[in-house]
Amino acid sequence: TVRIFTTDTNRFAEPDILSVFEQQVQDMNASEMNTIGGYKVSDLPGLEALSEPGKSDGQTKIVRENATVVCYQWSAAEMQWLKVGDVLGASGGTDESSGKTLYEGKEYDFVFSIDVA
Repeated sequence: TVRIFTTDTNRFAEPDILSVFEQQVQDMNASEMNTIGGYKVSDLPGLEALSEPGKSDGQTKIVRENATVVCYQWSAAEMQWLKVGDVLGASGGTDESSGKTLYEGKEYDFVFSIDVA
């Protein structure tokens, strides 16, 4: 599809074509908002993931609650997941955006490559 943008009202597309274009723009914007830190919100586990106990005190888990993403932290003393808060975004995971190195989905201050022979 080729689109030409103009301010000349005589050359505007038909209203139904304009509405299709506007819907496509809205869909694209909505899909961009459905990712956090490179992860699709729809791929995140739901609240059922909190039925498993944490492995260590302070462990965090990101889960989906309806249309929002929420962070929980494991409390070994209380033996339950405590809500930390809503996740609104994520750091970029690149040296330029965060100063950290992304390795296997987690950010680290330093990552070294080591040859084991």
